[in-house]
Parts: sequence; structure tokens; C-alpha cells
Amino acid sequence: MVRRVVCFDCDSTLTAIEGIDWLAERAGTGREVEALTRRAMDGEVPLESVYAARLAVVRPRPDDLTALARAYIAHAIEDARETLAALAAAGIETWIVSGGLLEAVEPFAAWLGIDPARVLAVPLRWSDPDPWAATAAHTLASTGGKRLALAGLAESAEVTLVGDGASDAAARAAVDRLIGFGGVVRHERMREAADHWIDAPSLSPVVPFLVGRRPGPLAGTIHEVVWKKGTALIEGGQASLQRPAGASYVRGVPERPRPPRLFLPGPTEVREEVLASQAQRLIGHRSREIEALLASIQLRLREVFRSDHRVYVSTSSATGLFEATARNCVAGRALCCVNGAFSDRWREVVAAVGKPHDVLEIEWGKPVTAELVDEALERGGYDAVTVVHNETSTGVTSPIAEIASAVRSRAPDALLLVDTVSSLGGIDVRVDDWGLDVCLTGGQKCLALPPGLAFAAVSDRALERARRVPDRGWYFDFLVFEKYLERHQTPATPAITLLYSLDVQLDRILEEGLAARFARHSAMARHVRDWALERMDLFAAEGYRSDSVSAVTNTLQIDIRAMNRWLAENHDMVVANGYGKLADRTFRIGHMGDHTVEDVEALTAAIDEFLRVGV
Repeated sequence: MVRRVVCFDCDSTLTAIEGIDWLAERAGTGREVEALTRRAMDGEVPLESVYAARLAVVRPRPDDLTALARAYIAHAIEDARETLAALAAAGIETWIVSGGLLEAVEPFAAWLGIDPARVLAVPLRWSDPDPWAATAAHTLASTGGKRLALAGLAESAEVTLVGDGASDAAARAAVDRLIGFGGVVRHERMREAADHWIDAPSLSPVVPFLVGRRPGPLAGTIHEVVWKKGTALIEGGQASLQRPAGASYVRGVPERPRPPRLFLPGPTEVREEVLASQAQRLIGHRSREIEALLASIQLRLREVFRSDHRVYVSTSSATGLFEATARNCVAGRALCCVNGAFSDRWREVVAAVGKPHDVLEIEWGKPVTAELVDEALERGGYDAVTVVHNETSTGVTSPIAEIASAVRSRAPDALLLVDTVSSLGGIDVRVDDWGLDVCLTGGQKCLALPPGLAFAAVSDRALERARRVPDRGWYFDFLVFEKYLERHQTPATPAITLLYSLDVQLDRILEEGLAARFARHSAMARHVRDWALERMDLFAAEGYRSDSVSAVTNTLQIDIRAMNRWLAENHDMVVANGYGKLADRTFRIGHMGDHTVEDVEALTAAIDEFLRVGV
């Protein structure tokens, strides 16, 4: 029986990233490396020369390659492991023949279920004075090296190559003459084919092609080759897209359905590169590396908060900082402004830690206004005021700058404690200009981070108040936070991988620019509001409607759970039901974080489709 082998290139075939580009972004040399790559693709210089030049710019370290291996896994094409398991079940060997770096490709291959002995990639020689020069001399760093490697396999097997087609035009031509060639997998074509086959970027369309008869020299792309040949094989009963009985995920990793895109008012969608940034080797929480990271993060957090004061980083939800502000900043009696579910939760926390308080109760859907706060403060006796800037349950934004002015005028010694959980990073918040004593937020909303981090900008006044308040606890004690912040540390072990993602996302936010980010949120909100008012209604009072979350009044009495199931199954999207007592009476659309106007236009068009089909 003829031995059959399928050789995959790694970058952009089995993964959705180019390894050298990922390393360059990590090193801050992305543009320089991109220019070098473009020269190779344009045929100006040989590929191997550019390969060496790119590595000389990036100068990867062993830790970088460990991180790249994890990034490969995080960016693996959907069902890559299933596909390779299917090939193994069909008696087909799988190899990786890659110009990528061996130390990163080998762990990824093992995760895929490929024996590392079946990996032909480029090793770095760390013992050499200049390991990047040694790489340039390696045969696999050149197009001829790939051809020779494949030719060696072809001497004893029928070989099909599935390559990325990005920069290997010379290799494709050489290999096509030498052995059977499986066409070029390019992601835009992969997506196009997958839309027809399984409605997701996937390797599954390749399976019928690879398990069919020897393809021979073929030209074209996956769309032109696999579509026709795969269709013929399936119709002829010679292949199937179903997983063979013997195929399974490697190492017993459970299969999880791919979740839909989140248009929730938190957590919101997180960029792939931000998620992937967590796949790095951990550093010690008392190391110089963590101190440098936290120092850099601190400077950029202050830019986002528009504050020259400290910003504490807490491994907790923002609700934890509700407790922190109550414990540290209420020495006498607090005024809790309640106009929705989350402002009421803050009131509950104030009560739970035993702080005396009164409630300024406002109808849900209406804002907290300066006039109402001023009237409540006239009674006197308050040393703290809690207020939510953007009430996530109702989609109402209260005028914090005006409220701050009223507090300063009526009760100058009272601390103003503000929740900006669903506004900071998407709606303009100016901590110092407005005189906010504590401004707290969470990472999973407008900052578009994975959940698990919370932040609080704390004024000198608030820190001085904390010095006079007994029984502050320890985990959320501002004085403990301050002690460790001075050393660029955190009191307890932080969520280090989330700090990696914060580091990346802060750069993305400031690169976009705060003004541009606010304008994008405003544009998304205008579209959703116009759409909602044409079809139903909005729960929030006019003039106070949020730029990050809209609560749509369910005047059509939609079955919101059924709508969400339909959106997830047909459009890979999901919105949020109303919160608390507003469940089913409203549904909430989160237009926040890194979503775009085009994203929310696609969402509202999908809801329109649901309304038309009347599911």
C-alpha cells in the first residue's frame, strides 16, 4: 500500500497568524518587518535574505518563542485538530514543513497531535554568537530548502502540500513540478469556501480533498480546487465531512461550541490579539519585570482616566471596588443615588459593610441630576455621595460634571464616588477636571478586556480620608494599595496574564485616540437609537441616552430568548435581555469596546431579519 503524506505549512494555514509578524508586533518592530516582507512578496529580494533580515530586526529570545507557540495554539484554525485526527484515522501521515521557528512550531505540532519528529522547521542556535545569522544559513529558511525537504518525503510516499501561498511563490512552482500539489490555502478563500460548507473559518473543507485519490499537479486556490473536487468526492460517496469514528480531540480536551459574538453591555468582544497576549510565560509578581510592566500600565491608565492621580489595579470585578470605596471613604453617612440595578447594588454594598446611608431614589430610566443631588444634600450630614455615571441596566447616562459641581458647592467636604463601569473608555470621563474623588471601572466593558480586572482613580482627598477611617479590611484597603503602588507592585498576586492583555489593549486604545474612540461610540449609539425608535422605543429618557448601551423597550413583545437563540444560530451574535425587573420588558444592545458602526449595522439588520421571519 502506498504511504500517503499531507504536509502543512504552519503560518496562515494551520493558524490565523504569521509568526514573524506576531513576534515583530511583540517587539514593536511591526512596520519595519512588514516592509521587508512586502519586498520579498514583490520579488525584489530572495525570500531567505528577507527572512534573515526580519529575524535580525526582531531578535527573538527563547521566551518569545514559548509565547509564540502559545499564540499559535490560541490562533489555531477552527477544527484544525479534528481535521488532523480525521486524516490520521484515514491512515494518512501529517507533517509540518515550515519556514517558521522550530521552538515555536514543535509545541504547536504536539498540541495538534503531530509527532514532533514530523516537524521540519528552522531551529535557532542559541549557542552561536549571532543565532539569527545561523538561521539564515539553514536550508529550510529558503524556498529551495522546502522543496528539498518535500522531495525527500516524495521518494517514499505520495505527498500533498497545503501551503499558505503568502510569500512562497517560488516554492509552489518548484513543488508543483515535483509532487502532487494540493492548491494554495489562503484565508480569504478559506473563509469563502467555509461559508458554503460549515459557515466558519475551518479546515474541514480540505478533508474530502486530502482523503481522496492522489490529486496530481493542480493549479488554483482552495475555492477552485477543493470546492469542485471535494463536492465530487462527497457526491460519489468517497469522502465525508463527518468526523471519522476514530477521530477525537488530542489529550481528551472537551469539545466546546464556538460562542457567538457578544453585543452585550459587558462582557464585550475582545480582540484576538488581546486574548492571545495572555499566552505568555508568567513572570514573578515581585520581579523587576512586573514592576516595569505595572509602571508602564500606570502611566497609560492615567491618560485614559484623564487624571494625574494614582489609578489602583485590582484583581476583582468592579463590584469589589464598590466595597473598597465604602470601606475607605465613608466615615460618617453616605448619600446613595439609585436610578437602576447597579446603583442599587452599590447601595447594598454600603449597607453590607455597615455604613450609615440614605437613598436618593430616582425612577428607573431617568437620570441622576445636579438639582436632585443638591436638594438631597441640603439636609446636610453627608461625607460621601455614590452615583453611577452610566447605568448599565437602563442605558441612562447621568451628567456627572454637573453633579460634581453641585456636590462641591453644597457639601465641599463630601467625597464624590463615581461608578464609570460601562462608560470609561467609551464616553468622555475627566476625573481631575470634574473633581471626582474615586472613579472606578471594570475592564470588560468599554475597555474591551477579558473580565477580571478593575481600576480606581483615587484623589489625594480620598486617600487622606481613608487614613482616618478604621476597619478598612485589607484586600481593598487604599493605604495598602498605595504602599505597593509606590513600588510598582500590587498588594497580592495579580492576574498576571490579564495584565498582559491590559498592556496590549491600552496601546490600542491610545493609538486610536480617546476623542476618536468616543466619536465611534457616539456613532454606534446614534445608529442603534435611530433603529430602535423606528421599530420600538428606548427605555432611557431622551437627552440622557447612553453612548455605550441601549435598553430597547420591547413594545413588540418579542420572545427575547428565542431571538437570541436565532441570532446565535444564524448570525453568530447575541444581545442581552433586560436586567432584573426589566427582564423581557427590554433588551439591551452593547455598542461598546472595539465594536464598529458596521458591526452594529449588521446586528440591527439581523434583528430585522428575525422580525420578518417571525420565528
